[in-house]
Amino acid sequence: MTGRYARWPLAVFLCAPLAFAGSLAHATIIAGTATFTDLGPSGNDLNFSGVFHPSANFSFDVTSGSPYVLTNFLTITSHDSDFAWWGSVTATDTLSVTFAFTQPGTGTGTISGSGTETETYVFLGHLDGGSGAIQWNAPAVVQFGNGDKLKIDLGNTPFTLDADPGQGDNPGQGDNPNSGGNPNQDGNPNQGWTPDQGWNPDQGPNPNQSVDIPATFTLTAIPEPASIALFGAGLLGLGMAARRRRN
Repeated sequence: MTGRYARWPLAVFLCAPLAFAGSLAHATIIAGTATFTDLGPSGNDLNFSGVFHPSANFSFDVTSGSPYVLTNFLTITSHDSDFAWWGSVTATDTLSVTFAFTQPGTGTGTISGSGTETETYVFLGHLDGGSGAIQWNAPAVVQFGNGDKLKIDLGNTPFTLDADPGQGDNPGQGDNPNSGGNPNQDGNPNQGWTPDQGWNPDQGPNPNQSVDIPATFTLTAIPEPASIALFGAGLLGLGMAARRRRN
């Protein structure tokens, strides 16, 4: 084959697809802040608080197409003031996490969800056990100005009410010892009664529980125009080379 295409180095044709793939696989810095909000309703007996790790400000590298998982992204703690003399009681609260990104571009996304806790009471209001769960709705998808898309998933997390001392009866003091009679010249003094210790506290459940919420970030990068052009040139060159071999 003659002409200008015959003078193109074959290496350009072969390397163009690799360069295109490399443009998609490079790491991208994801940075921004996260905010946890308890949405109520107002006066609800069940409320939640959230703490991000290591802080609400985050920054990490993500490779396009490869999920990036933070196993302990957010710790949520339940605060339940429900009470019943007998039986079970269930309360539900609504939650949200909002992301505000600064890299690779500006953008926001919110994931809403709910927190539920069920407590079981026996013996005149004694908390005997319970369970709960944090459940999230659809993941958030943020599209940046360069066309890249970032999907954020938060993990659903069940929990049980762990044991915690101090929920049972407080120990009593029993009877105070008396001094008995005054000693006389012939006998020893009477020591009276020895105090008892009353009831020991049991290990009943703790109605306030903390659970770790994982987060998964998946980036879908849009290739840069220069990479697309290089990839097209590579395909064109490979086609020309195949035609040359046939001729």
